[in-house]
Amino acid sequence: MLALTNIPANVVAGQGEDGQEQFIADLLALRPQGQRWAILLNTSGVSRKAPAFLLENDVGTVNVAQGCVCCSAQLEMRVALNRLLKQMQPHRVLIGVSGAAKLGEVLRLLSDRWLAPVLDLRATLSVQDATRLAGVSERLDDLEQERLALCDVIAIRGSGAMSAAAVDRVERVLAAGAPEAAMVHIDREPVLLAHLDRSSRGRSRSIFWRDDDGEK
Repeated sequence: MLALTNIPANVVAGQGEDGQEQFIADLLALRPQGQRWAILLNTSGVSRKAPAFLLENDVGTVNVAQGCVCCSAQLEMRVALNRLLKQMQPHRVLIGVSGAAKLGEVLRLLSDRWLAPVLDLRATLSVQDATRLAGVSERLDDLEQERLALCDVIAIRGSGAMSAAAVDRVERVLAAGAPEAAMVHIDREPVLLAHLDRSSRGRSRSIFWRDDDGEK
């Protein structure tokens, strides 16, 4: 039985639930043989066709659909995550958060005094649509900039048919928000297990942790 301590965990953020879920499904191909991975999703609750990976016997998946995990659904997320970890005893957990979520608040929740001993937070990943970014003039809005600044790996989709100049433009827009993040064009190159285990650039858990009075 796997001990419920220091379980590698990755947060997957970004715009568009379908694209995010497809990316998480692709990440499952990275599982070492014999490992169990668990997935927690925070979706809009809109009825959609279930992703294929929900049907895999060796993947435990739970969806927190009623509210955003950074605010109204924090308690539901904590309960669902604890139940998932106890049932699955996973070797890794992938946590997909909605595009509306405040990523910093999610990371604080996952790094609090109760979950810090259980989860070993590894790279935070963001899925970005190159075609959307191609229309951005100089930089993303402040909220997106804040989200990107917390990411270690940016998975860029839709750049395969773009010109080199257009790709360079997209990368410049993203680099303005996350200059130290690794960028992977998933149309042309795979995300590797090493990306999931990428260092959080020296970020201490203490920058996410708050005490019960709301102070860091």
